Amino acid sequence: TPASEFGAKFSPDGRRIIYTVSGINSDIWVMSSNGANKRPLLATGDHEYSADFLPDGRRIVFTHREFGDADNEVWIMKADGTGARPLAQANGDDNRAGSPTLDGRDRILFASDRDGADLEIYVMGANGQNQDRLTFTGATEENRGPEAIPTASCGARKATIIGTARADRLVGGPLADAIA
Repeated sequence: TPASEFGAKFSPDGRRIIYTVSGINSDIWVMSSNGANKRPLLATGDHEYSADFLPDGRRIVFTHREFGDADNEVWIMKADGTGARPLAQANGDDNRAGSPTLDGRDRILFASDRDGADLEIYVMGANGQNQDRLTFTGATEENRGPEAIPTASCGARKATIIGTARADRLVGGPLADAIA
């Protein structure tokens, strides 16, 4: 099967790019920002994709799915590809990595169907603790995962904007809260 490459993300320092190479399975690769030094970062024989650096640049959050399984899990690893471990395990649920929040609180957004048939947006600490549901919108397959971009600011305070194509519910306010 020919491989396809997608989901490229720069490291916070701009020196590296992580991306997914998909063929029979999906692996996370890394290269220099100029396109040189391409190599697999994590290749387990399962499916790993939707990778993104945490703001510290030392860790990467991604979606993991065992080969032949239908459920996804949110995993984290060190930026060198070692120490891969689950944060939000499937247990019959579909959990998909989203993106790290950029609010300095070391949190990760992800989508899950754990509370029903629809994907919703959740937030958790980068250690996997304190998993809280943020939306109640009935996200669909079209909205595969959350995006977090601090776009609103008031003085030195920033709000993290969280959303999918159908989410329009106010969940919180500026600074440590979230607006969806």
